[in-house]
Amino acid sequence: MKIMTTILLLSIFLYSSAPVLNFENHEKFKQEYNQMQRQVENELYIERILSTLRQIESGNNYEAKGRSGEIGAYQFMPATWNYYCQILKGQKLSIYSKENQDAIARYKVIMLIEQGFTIEEIASFWNCGSINYAGRRGKNKKGIKYNVPKYVQKFKRIYEST
Repeated sequence: MKIMTTILLLSIFLYSSAPVLNFENHEKFKQEYNQMQRQVENELYIERILSTLRQIESGNNYEAKGRSGEIGAYQFMPATWNYYCQILKGQKLSIYSKENQDAIARYKVIMLIEQGFTIEEIASFWNCGSINYAGRRGKNKKGIKYNVPKYVQKFKRIYEST
């Protein structure tokens, strides 16, 4: 019985229409696999950045309101929110739903990544609109203190711990 089973399996394998794995197919498979792996790694990278931003900006509170007029989990200024809504959605969005906040933040982070910004530069840009954060500290128009280098350090610490 064991011999018959082996012969049957061998004949199915030899006469099946399954593609033969040759070197060319192997290289194509490797390229596709590597591309899929890079996409997964990139998605995890984006999610870590978004998670870190939410944690720092609002403690993951999608209904947070900042002292300078910032809104939502990512603490968008209304003008920034309107700008990215116009780009991404083609219209001004007054609804600060979780889905809209995540979509706008994701879009902004992807744009920064595609421009080749480092983690520090992304954090700085998010906080002050510039990738040059050295020495950026003081008070804003509303008298609220800011310290961009400290924000960037905190961002890195939280990002690296997730």
